[in-house]
Amino acid sequence: MPFQDVNPDLVNAVIHESSDVADVIEKMLFQHRINAKLSTNLKKNVMVMKGLIHQAADMQFTDFTCQGGLQGTIVYDPNFVDYELMAFGVLEPLTRMPWSSADTGSGYIDVVAKTVVPIGGYRKVQTIKGALDSVWNGGAVLLLDGTAGGLAIDIGKINKRSITRPVTDQVVMGPHDGFIEDGMTNLSLIRQRLRTARFWIDRLEVGHETRTAVYVLSLYGVPMINW
Repeated sequence: MPFQDVNPDLVNAVIHESSDVADVIEKMLFQHRINAKLSTNLKKNVMVMKGLIHQAADMQFTDFTCQGGLQGTIVYDPNFVDYELMAFGVLEPLTRMPWSSADTGSGYIDVVAKTVVPIGGYRKVQTIKGALDSVWNGGAVLLLDGTAGGLAIDIGKINKRSITRPVTDQVVMGPHDGFIEDGMTNLSLIRQRLRTARFWIDRLEVGHETRTAVYVLSLYGVPMINW
C-alpha cells in the first residue's frame, strides 16, 4: 500500500494506543522499583532512590565513612528534620565507630540502632517506599553498605508557619497557607501535602549575576491538560 493511501486516522489511533501501552508499562516499572526491597548494595539503593524522585531538590543524600572503613548514607529532607540533632546526635557518632565492611550482615542494623541512636525513636525499613515515606514523615534514613534494609530515625522538626490570609489574595475566604519569599519554605508546604516519590522538584538558576533559584514542580504520571 502506498504511503499516501494510509488512513491518517488509523495512524493516529495506533500511535495513541502505543503511547497508552508505553505509559502503562512505565507506571508498572515505577511501582516495581519503588516497592523493591533495599539491597545490600549501598550505591544501588541510593541510585534507585535518586532515580525515583528525579533527584528532587528538597532531598539530601549525605555520605559518610566510619573509622573502620564502613560506608553509609543518610537520606533526609532538610525541611523536615532537626539538622543539629542529626549532625551531632547521629552523623558524628557514626563517623567515630570502628566498624568495617566485615561487621555487616543480618541483624547488624539492630546493633547500629542500639549503639548510635540513643535519642528519639527508630524503626527498620525494608523497601525503597518505606525509606522514602519515613523521610517525608520527619525521619532520617540510615543506609549501610553490606546491610539489607535501613534504619528510619525519628528526628523530625517541621518548620511551622502561622496560617494567615495573603494580603494579595482576598478571594479565598478562611485560613489557608500562603507562599512567602523563601523557596525552600514554600517547597516544604507543598511536600507536606504531596509526600510521594511522584512529586518531582527540579532546581534551576536564573540570571548571570543574581543566580536566582527557580523550582519547577511536576507530578509524575499525571497527564498534562491541553488548554
